Amino acid sequence: MKISLPEEMQSVQINEKWGQEIFIDIRGFIKHAVEQAVKQELTNFLGYEQYQRGEERRDNYRNGYYERDLLTRFGLIEDIQVARDRNGEFESRVLSRYKRREEKIDRQIH
Repeated sequence: MKISLPEEMQSVQINEKWGQEIFIDIRGFIKHAVEQAVKQELTNFLGYEQYQRGEERRDNYRNGYYERDLLTRFGLIEDIQVARDRNGEFESRVLSRYKRREEKIDRQIH
């Protein structure tokens, strides 16, 4: 015996699935954009491009990244790679040091 859902219910499930896929894509885009913006901020802060060699002596260098999660209205974005410098002087304006939620969500909480 085969049971099928009414046509109206089938379209709702399809729309929900489609909506979830859109949110996944949006979260991926946001993650990529934030990571690239932070890398560019670090480049501007240090004054040289990644892997750029020169004769001048540098007092500070890139030092990999750490991972951070960010809660947005599109859901949780996990493992955002936040670039860092060796001396610990760099602080991103895009993703401030202790930011874990999008500002819009913070306003809804308070």
